[in-house]
Amino acid sequence: MSLKDLSRKASLNPSTAYRILNTLEAHGLVQQDPMTRYYGLGLQVLQLAAAVRSQLDLRETARPFLRGLAKEAGETANLVTFEGDEAVYIDQLFSSQPIRAFTQIGARVPLHCTGVGKVLLASLPSEERETRLQMGLPAFTKNTITNPYHLSEELVKISDQGFALDIEERQEEVRCIAAPILDDEAKVTAAISISGPAHRLTLDRMNQLVPMVVHAALEISSQLGYSGG
Repeated sequence: MSLKDLSRKASLNPSTAYRILNTLEAHGLVQQDPMTRYYGLGLQVLQLAAAVRSQLDLRETARPFLRGLAKEAGETANLVTFEGDEAVYIDQLFSSQPIRAFTQIGARVPLHCTGVGKVLLASLPSEERETRLQMGLPAFTKNTITNPYHLSEELVKISDQGFALDIEERQEEVRCIAAPILDDEAKVTAAISISGPAHRLTLDRMNQLVPMVVHAALEISSQLGYSGG
């Protein structure tokens, strides 16, 4: 489309439309034909579409396992992905319990003080992981790990054992068990978790539930093409 047509359809004056198009073009979202001067979609749109589709595929694949986990464990089951310096909740199935953990879909949480976040952090290359740890580890509760050295040790342990625990590190009286989800290239792309109140998720109960969460994560990973153990 021409600049004139785009500005008319968007109800913008041409100069404003031109500035917006320049910004979009700089990010690869639109491109301009050098001969006709008409604008079209840029290649970056394909990457955005692929990212959205992969997220939808992940939700669709994980949903039955989330449902089973929530029912079997009796706690809220969560699906989370990595985005920048945060973990983002993309799906959740509630516990049937009257008192339960709740995080709104689309919510972003820190990496260093959540079970899902620590699982994702533990999957990073060591240099990138250490760089992130030096950027600051703010305390949310008295249990938040704020010392980079101690958190680094924790992440190595998580990487070795294949799961993470959040013992009221972000929110008082809320605990969590998380495990990584891997794709066909054995790359951690997401995490699954169960979360609930501390009076139900005692340490003994959490230890009992760990194999269930790890198994669900491996089943989802298998559905995504992962063939490891």
